[in-house]
Amino acid sequence: MVILFRRLTLLSILGAVIALPGAASADITRHCTGYMGAQLLNGVDKNGKYWAQSGTKALAGVVFKGRGRCKNKLKANDCRRQARDLIVKCGKDLWAGRWSKGLPASCVAVASGDRPYGGVVSWGADNTPSSIRAQLKNDVKRAVEHSACCVLRPTDRQLNFAVYLSVHGDNGCKHKSYVASVYKADCRKLRAAGLCGTPRRVPPK
Repeated sequence: MVILFRRLTLLSILGAVIALPGAASADITRHCTGYMGAQLLNGVDKNGKYWAQSGTKALAGVVFKGRGRCKNKLKANDCRRQARDLIVKCGKDLWAGRWSKGLPASCVAVASGDRPYGGVVSWGADNTPSSIRAQLKNDVKRAVEHSACCVLRPTDRQLNFAVYLSVHGDNGCKHKSYVASVYKADCRKLRAAGLCGTPRRVPPK
């Protein structure tokens, strides 16, 4: 009887361990959110090059979402790292092809089910009118220029800024890099071409 009791107790313990949420064998998914935009430059290094400093004003022109898939909750951080890497790949490829005004193969549309993906979900800074967002869609160069010349510094004629790529979320998501350390924009010319909407006529002085 004692031996039988011990065996039953052992089986109960094993069953409880298997039932723990962290030990579940079912696949799970986790998500991260990414941003690309303009970050103002406020410093010059000893070689005369501009640099972006922590705390400098920045504004996203493109928003990404990523999803990773892994074996169980004990591997949740691996899920997020996968999601992060997919966002970073999409963002870097998107910027590298900025003159093509399209999406690279690495920027997958938001997938249904539990498939991993990394893609763009929003174009334009917060509160950007829908008519402007439509012009920014699939044009990362224009989207970043809009965040810099129309929102961050809407009156500057010329503007130098860095183009950042960051990823946020729970453990495993964090990332920050620059796809362009210094980007020079002729904001006055861009606004005149309708970057910020229909340009207003300014009477000559």
